Parts: sequence; C-alpha cells; structure tokens
Amino acid sequence: MRKVIYTCITGGYDPLPQPVAIDPGFDYICFTDSAGPDGGQDGVWRLRPIPDTSENPVRRSRYVKILPHEVLDGYDYSLWIDGNITITGPGLYEAVNRRIEEGCLIAQVPHPERDCIYGEIARCYEDGRITFREAVSHRKYLKSKRFPQHFGLFENNLILRKHNEVAAISKAWWDEFSAGSARDQLSLMFVYWKSGTMPALLFGEGRNARNVPFLEYERHRGLAAIRDTEGLERLRMKVSSTWRKTAAKIFLGV
Repeated sequence: MRKVIYTCITGGYDPLPQPVAIDPGFDYICFTDSAGPDGGQDGVWRLRPIPDTSENPVRRSRYVKILPHEVLDGYDYSLWIDGNITITGPGLYEAVNRRIEEGCLIAQVPHPERDCIYGEIARCYEDGRITFREAVSHRKYLKSKRFPQHFGLFENNLILRKHNEVAAISKAWWDEFSAGSARDQLSLMFVYWKSGTMPALLFGEGRNARNVPFLEYERHRGLAAIRDTEGLERLRMKVSSTWRKTAAKIFLGV
C-alpha cells in the first residue's frame, strides 16, 4: 500500500505547517501555486504545481482536494488535510492505518456543531463565506431534490480515501461543486445521499481535528474576525454580522 498525506496552499491563504510527528510509511505532498515546474521541497512536503489552471484560487485548491485519483497517480490511499491543521503526534497515523487495515474506502470526521446541510448553508451565509443569493439558490436546489434535513454532516478538513476505488463519488462531488455549490462543504453530503454511501468515522464518534491530542487546529489566516479589527471597520463588520444572522433566521430557516 502506497500512502500519501496531501494538502493545497494557494495565494498565501495559510502557511504550510510542518508535521511535528512524521511517519516514514507516508509521503507528504503539497500542491501549491508557488511551486516551480519541477516542484521543489518545503521541509517534509514535496511541492507540486496545481494541475487546474482556473484563475479562481478556491477552484484550483478544490480540484486537488476533491479529485485525488486525478492528481495522485501511484498511490493507493490518500489523506487530505487542510492547510490549517498540524500533525503533532503519531495518533493520526495509527488511526489512518487502522481504517486501512479494516478495508475502509472513505473515512472522515463529524462536524463539531451541526448535522444538517441546511444549517450549514445558513451558517456559511452568516459568516460571509457565501452570498445570500448563493445560500437561497443552493437551499432551493436541495429542496427540489428532496434532500432530507439532519441527514448528517462531516467536516471536510480530513478525508481518507482509497481514492481509485471511490473515484465515482469524487467525480460526482466535483460535478456538484462545479455546478454552483459555493463551498465543497455544501455538496458532499448530497452526493453521499444520492449514492447510498456513508463514510466511516476516522477517529471515532465525536472526535475531530479540534479535540484529538495528535492534531493542532488553527483558524484559517484568511478569515478576518470581528475581534481582530477595530474602529469603523469593526463597527461595519458587527452591523453586517447582525444583518446576516437576522436574514438567516428569517429566510434560511435557522
């Protein structure tokens, strides 16, 4: 079994964290728009250019995240890890190897706060990650397909896949994302529902990147928080946040 841990950094959105704990049974690959044509090396990470040529950095990063079978030729298992997570202990490798030994095809971590895509749509709008039009449009689309509430929700910051064997799911996810789902978080559960698939839990019930001792989770550098600003900008952000929360409750069913 050839195993790889991979991530993607675009536009300096996050720094590239070096694992504190390294396992020689895994390769480490970072796709980045700062890599030269021959790649390069940054600590333990082997750098590779991003194959997708879109001008949208979000789309470029999602291409490698969603489609590992397209970009990780020669590997049997891949673990996607977001660029704001640092591996700090061997427990990660133990958990991954355990799932591989069990013959697991996909494993993820549960969302720490929600179990429903509809709630996630509202929260993404509240946080300013999608527009009101995107929120309403995607909610309407899911309703038209009769996608149920509280179907479940995984956090997409850690995804273990035997990627060549689940390529159909990855392709369907990419199609949903490309068709207008503003965030990958809002489309994967719909694909699982349509395909009758449900991933295993990578670490176990209720365990995610924020509450296990072998990972360190940091808020994405690119996400500005009200507490990090001051003056008129802080006031503007507070007014905008209040409006978004109110609109979400009235129009998005939260």
